[in-house]
Amino acid sequence: MSILDAIRRDSSAAIWSRGVEIARSDKVIGESVNDGEVVLRVALQPGTVPFIVTLWPEDEEWSCDCPSPKDTCIHVVGAVIAWNQARLKGLDLPRAKAVARRVGYRFV
Repeated sequence: MSILDAIRRDSSAAIWSRGVEIARSDKVIGESVNDGEVVLRVALQPGTVPFIVTLWPEDEEWSCDCPSPKDTCIHVVGAVIAWNQARLKGLDLPRAKAVARRVGYRFV
């Protein structure tokens, strides 16, 4: 079994559904992968402090620093889905998409 399967099995349908939305909306950014540990950041709103999700895939364990009373919260689900999708694309971690910004000048 994979960590994705373990998290799926441990989450409710409502939490899984919300986690899928988080992963699809690119709210997960990978921070690091080393020594069997994957660290990801999940920011639900722009400009807010992200929650830190840590995955230990080989041990099928995970943690999140959010205040949720459940071990398998929406941040963990979103993070593991985004990480799995990144790996399917040949990446180590999910990346932030480039945001197009405009600068306008107004002369008075």
